[in-house]
Amino acid sequence: ICGMRNGFNDLDASVVQSINKSKADILIVGLGSPLQEKWIASNKNKLETNLIIAVGDGTKVFAGTKIRGPKIARTIGMEWLIRLCSDPRNMWRRYLIGIPLFIFRVLKKKIKV
Repeated sequence: ICGMRNGFNDLDASVVQSINKSKADILIVGLGSPLQEKWIASNKNKLETNLIIAVGDGTKVFAGTKIRGPKIARTIGMEWLIRLCSDPRNMWRRYLIGIPLFIFRVLKKKIKV
């Protein structure tokens, strides 16, 4: 581990410089969706890392500070519903608008081809 940084407060050029100076091979970005994806997309060509991984809350799960849904919910593919119920204010847009919109766009592309 070369270091870590709270990127929520200062997502400027100094962050990219700091990452490049560390000579990290792997960069793990956990800013939450979609902020982390937008940041990676706008900075990937400036970063001198071999691999960039967007993990969102994955680091909290791995650290044991955030609990996943029950195993049965994960097994049947319904963990998203547990997350929606446990944090509706932050998750409703992702699960009720974002995912159906994504599926619609994929199907639309497939039908056109």
